[in-house]
Amino acid sequence: MTMRLVPGDPMSLGGYWLAGRLGAGGRGVVYDAYDDEGRRFAVKVPRGEVDGQLSDAVWRVSPRHLARVVGVGMDGVVPYIVSEFVEGPDLRQAVERHGPYAGGELAALAAGMATALRSLHAVGIAHRDLRPENVLLSPDGPTVIDLGVTVPGTVGTRTYLAPEVFTGQRPGPEADVFAWGGVTLFAATGHDPFRGESLGGVMHRLLAVDPDLDALPEPLRSLVGRALAKNPADRPSPRELLAGMGDSPEPPYTLGAPEGLAGPPSLGEVAERAYASLTPLQRDEAPGLLLRLLDGDAVCRDEHGVLDRLTEAGLLVRPSVAVPPVPAEAGTLVAVSGERVEPASAALARAWPRLRAWEAGRSPAPGAPAGRDRAVASGHGLPAVSPYPGSAAPPDVTASPDVTAVPDVTALPDVTALPDVTGSPDLTGLYVAHRAMLSDLRRLTQLLPEAGAVSAARASATRWYTRSLLSAIHHHVHGDEALWPLVARAAGDAFDLSPYAGGHEALGPLMERCRAAVDGDLARLGRELKPVLDLLAEHIAGEEAELFPIITERVPPTAWARAERRVAGQVPVRQMAFRVPWLDRHATGEETERILAAAGRSSRVFLALTRPGYRRRERLAFG
Repeated sequence: MTMRLVPGDPMSLGGYWLAGRLGAGGRGVVYDAYDDEGRRFAVKVPRGEVDGQLSDAVWRVSPRHLARVVGVGMDGVVPYIVSEFVEGPDLRQAVERHGPYAGGELAALAAGMATALRSLHAVGIAHRDLRPENVLLSPDGPTVIDLGVTVPGTVGTRTYLAPEVFTGQRPGPEADVFAWGGVTLFAATGHDPFRGESLGGVMHRLLAVDPDLDALPEPLRSLVGRALAKNPADRPSPRELLAGMGDSPEPPYTLGAPEGLAGPPSLGEVAERAYASLTPLQRDEAPGLLLRLLDGDAVCRDEHGVLDRLTEAGLLVRPSVAVPPVPAEAGTLVAVSGERVEPASAALARAWPRLRAWEAGRSPAPGAPAGRDRAVASGHGLPAVSPYPGSAAPPDVTASPDVTAVPDVTALPDVTALPDVTGSPDLTGLYVAHRAMLSDLRRLTQLLPEAGAVSAARASATRWYTRSLLSAIHHHVHGDEALWPLVARAAGDAFDLSPYAGGHEALGPLMERCRAAVDGDLARLGRELKPVLDLLAEHIAGEEAELFPIITERVPPTAWARAERRVAGQVPVRQMAFRVPWLDRHATGEETERILAAAGRSSRVFLALTRPGYRRRERLAFG
């Protein structure tokens, strides 16, 4: 369950907008966060410093059975760690609903955790807080979250701390293996293995008592027994654990969330449910009221109770107003609920696709700032942050005279109906995207250094096209990474995905330099794009030669289609307005038909709306 932000919580960190608290404890606070394009992340603010070792090594970690870290940094004096948001309940919640695990499901859990620890230890990172709450049962299997953070004093939940920690030693990889044994035993019994009435009781059991392992089958019983050895030197490594289990047992074994149990819903899902509960009349009024709130207008009441319903759902709040201290029965009254209504968090305008579509589809008054910028200009509401650092936001494709409106989110490609897929996964969309990225990058690197003096209209169109292309590459790279767990499970230990993770991470700084150069000299922009082209071409060649055969031969087509559907649902409307006609431009007629057939009937309407404006701007940019 996501908790509301409390006084003192930041509104954003490092460009990520905080919607609420996912958890808080001795190690820090974890926030539910969204970027400018509505993608969901978990942002942790540790109680202490971000481990320098983690900062340097995290980019080399294979993402298999781990929540991938996407950023480590400082926002002023506040350290933070950003990781992908993992859907699903934690292991403790799952055991409470499902009961203890056994057989193949228990083996899959143990192997998944050991695989995660092997990846971390391979680059010199110790997790140091492995416990049931930090193992999520995601659609891709068990996933370990909350990587090691330096905090004063002891870390870890008491009953999963290794004995040496109580003697003053710093927890290292061996302590992770001890915790692995404890968590595996918990999953098999439903009880914390070294529980006690007090800290002294827990310490006694950890230091002097061996738990009952009868609930575990072999070979897990022997492996867990070795992992729970009191002497760190007697414990096996994660690699030895996997070898003892015959390496990963998946497939055919899988472990997902129990039926009817899910992780905390996204802010967009909460908002959509609240919107669905409104009456037709209230739904008609909602867009205007919410857009006024985003503009910073003082909206205190509405005739049909829309704001009250959305406030009850936690989307809006009435901030407290200070009053002179007044003695009361429960204490001293110092504040009362105000009449003014405002969004409960700045993340609402990013996380709710329907609201983003409403905002994108409206036209500002002549001379007035557009969208969220109006809220900043008025001194109220939500700050505007461009998704393109160092440059203005690109012109909206849908603002073209050729496109009359942003399609309603309900008219986007159908992602609820899975096509009838047989045979091998269809990789047409990936092949076309690869071709489109490399083709356009080559065109721009050849055109821009010789652009010279061009008209203002052509320069504007070229900058718009470059921004849109960089955004398309960004979404494609992150989409690839979202599909990797599926490829990793299909390939098993026979294939190492870490080189691809390194290649993707290396693109980040190069892309940032290109974004920073978009509004400057076009010749310099062309030079900055060249390294992106070279690295992306190398990465794509390896991906198509090595990963695509694994996908074609080993990944079930329905699983691939389902994963692609999840990735497609993360692309924002504005990017879709470029991406759909862009892929069509670089596809053959047959390829376009296959892409549209997989996306759903409404995608044809979307293409018809966006293609004229895209083609017009492309011609203007490239001549």
